[in-house]
Amino acid sequence: MLEKDLQSLGLTEKEARVYLAALELGQAPVQKIAAAARLPRPTCYIQIATLTERGLMSSVEQGKKRLFSAEPPEALLTLFRKETEEVKAKETALSHILPELKSLMPGGDIPKVRLYEGLEGLEAMRRELLKMKNIEWCGIAGLDAYFKAVPVESRTLQLKRIAARNLRCKTIIIAKTPNQTPLIPELRYLYERYFIPSSKYEMPGEITIFGNTVSILTFTKRPIGILIENAEVATSMRTLFKIAFERAKMYKRLDRD
Repeated sequence: MLEKDLQSLGLTEKEARVYLAALELGQAPVQKIAAAARLPRPTCYIQIATLTERGLMSSVEQGKKRLFSAEPPEALLTLFRKETEEVKAKETALSHILPELKSLMPGGDIPKVRLYEGLEGLEAMRRELLKMKNIEWCGIAGLDAYFKAVPVESRTLQLKRIAARNLRCKTIIIAKTPNQTPLIPELRYLYERYFIPSSKYEMPGEITIFGNTVSILTFTKRPIGILIENAEVATSMRTLFKIAFERAKMYKRLDRD
């Protein structure tokens, strides 16, 4: 019964057996403790070392022999108080780093945010977006600044990658004229796009929502991209897009003959 009680207080089964055996025997060599605890001698040595480290056993040299003994039961209370204090200290330390740990989780309470800079960073960000397959994107894109910042070869390659992954997209296009917005043939029936003239609304960047991720790009001067991974942020941005998309339907629909 005492063995189970000690286990419930944090000792292992073998530690409890060795401690109780040593408590009953008083000072004794390891052979006697091992026999009383019903354990092989090497195993008993390991348990004694652990219990000694925890302050529950000690040893003395007597001639050529080493004798081991259990500390009084009050040592258990001292040990558990010490371990309780250590747990509280760890809990305090964890509370300090918990927000940072949560920020590493996709979709955690704190959004995971990544920053990309320059055309190379923009390319890396696009690759992240294209890991998504067979889902629907939605977004608002300002093409005037985009066309100035991104070479036509890169733009065409991006469209081909999207088509290869069968990514459907609802988009509000803001540009000077509808003629600025050609698509490759493969995308004509994957995209639903509405055109709004840039004379009406200024949009020097692009916002895209897909899954639990929001992508924000700016193309003036040095391109900058931000990826935000968070379900609540993505849901909020998607709702705003739906409201804007309904409003955009009063303007010109693209990609339909």
